[in-house]
Amino acid sequence: MDNTQWLKTYTDALAVIEGDRMIMAGDTNLNFVYMSSAYREIIAAGSNMVGKRLKDTKAPGHQHAEHFGKISAAVKKRRKSAVFFVITRLPAFTEKVALLYQLSPIINPHNEELTGLVGELQFVNPDIIFRMFRLSIPHLSSGAAPEKRIHLTDREQEVLFLLALGHSYKEIAQILTEVNNKNISPNTVNTIIRRQLFKKFSAYSVRNLLIQVAIQHPIDSVPESILNLKDGLYELTFHS
Repeated sequence: MDNTQWLKTYTDALAVIEGDRMIMAGDTNLNFVYMSSAYREIIAAGSNMVGKRLKDTKAPGHQHAEHFGKISAAVKKRRKSAVFFVITRLPAFTEKVALLYQLSPIINPHNEELTGLVGELQFVNPDIIFRMFRLSIPHLSSGAAPEKRIHLTDREQEVLFLLALGHSYKEIAQILTEVNNKNISPNTVNTIIRRQLFKKFSAYSVRNLLIQVAIQHPIDSVPESILNLKDGLYELTFHS
C-alpha cells in the first residue's frame, strides 16, 4: 500500500473511532487531511480547512503556525511524539484555556515511511490527571481524600501542576521563568520539590509525592499564573 493510500486508510479509521476526541491529521506538508467533529467544534472550523495549512487559515492558533511548524519538523525528523501545552483563547470560551497537545508521526507499516502527522487536543484538568494516576495504581483507586487539605503557596501549586504533567525540573524552570518574568533555575525547582513539597506531603521520592497528591488532590484547577501566560505553545517533551 503506497503512502497516499495508507494515509487515507488511517484517517478513515480515525473517523470511525473519533467519538468526542479532538483529533486532526495532516500530510507531510502539514496540509490538513482530517478533523474530528469535536476538533472542528472547539476551533470553530469549517470543512474548508481540509487541504490547507494552519498558516493559511483564520482558525484559532494560526498566528502560532511558525512555532507549530518547527515542532512538526522535529516530530518528522525524530519520528517521535511531541507533547506540549497550549494557552489560547477559543471561540466557545470567554477566558483563556490550557490544553495538552500530542503530535505524533504517522508511519506506513508497509514501507516504514512517514506519511503524515496526527494531533490530539485535551483540556488540562488537574483533577482528571490525578484521578487517572490513582486508577493506574490499584490500591489507590478507592482511596478517599483526607478531610484537611494541605495548603500550597502559588509557587508550589505551579511546580506541582507542571510536575504532574510530566515535565522535568529543567522544563518546569523554563516555564516558571516565563510565568514569573524572572529567572528560576532547575535548582530552585529541586528545592521546592524536595524540601517543601516532600515535607508537606511526607513524601520520600517524586513518585511517592505524586501518589500522595493523587490521594489528597490539593489542586483542582489550572494555576491562574499558568493561564496568564501569553497565548502560545509551551515546552515540549518527546516520547518514543
